[in-house]
Amino acid sequence: MNWIDVSNNWMRAGERIKVTWGKLSDADIATINGDRDQLAKMLQQRYRVSDAKVEQMITNFADALGSP
Repeated sequence: MNWIDVSNNWMRAGERIKVTWGKLSDADIATINGDRDQLAKMLQQRYRVSDAKVEQMITNFADALGSP
């Protein structure tokens, strides 16, 4: 799934987001509101991982959402 689709369905994907990234609060998810850069920033803050790792995490998440 591409990021535009993820962004457009952000709140509907909320439970999957919380399961995938348990360190993100409901307030974080609302603040991010589908913005990929904001998500990357918060993931780096919460999980303390590199830029490359964050990008891989986000790509894997988007790909998993697109899977049946």
